[in-house]
Amino acid sequence: MRYAARADEKQKEVMNAIRELGGDCVSLHRLGQGAPDILGVFFGHWFVAEVKGDGAKLTPREREWHDRLGRHGEIFIWRGWLDVFEQFEKWRLE
Repeated sequence: MRYAARADEKQKEVMNAIRELGGDCVSLHRLGQGAPDILGVFFGHWFVAEVKGDGAKLTPREREWHDRLGRHGEIFIWRGWLDVFEQFEKWRLE
């Protein structure tokens, strides 16, 4: 089984944004095998998120996760701070 080597700078940016906005999160990137990068919570909303750089697409294994788990809830694809902010604003205003 191959494990992801380490979280990249984009993932650190997204995790910092989650925490700066009052949420909490843990990294799942070492699970590999297409698992989402982040598990988190904000205003009672639990979420999983995949972090992708600009223009990057889901791998086939990531697509499998999204297709399977997406039937039960949303899996976010966040590319940076602004994506996190926009989703958190939606939740905050509910």
